[in-house]
Amino acid sequence: MTKLDESKDIVGVFNQLGTRRVPLSYLTTGQRIPEDIETATRRRLADLLLGPQDNFNRIPGEKA
Repeated sequence: MTKLDESKDIVGVFNQLGTRRVPLSYLTTGQRIPEDIETATRRRLADLLLGPQDNFNRIPGEKA
């Protein structure tokens, strides 16, 4: 999943991934490659789905 930093939310995309049973391995949350590529963990996806929009640009493990 790419361009999360440019998205208002990812609910629709996440629903399509689940409906079509497409695996998700990596996310990108910024313009800097490879620095902004991260592993798509359950915790990070939950943060992105349930948290405020500023989570898209937050560094994994960083306190909100």
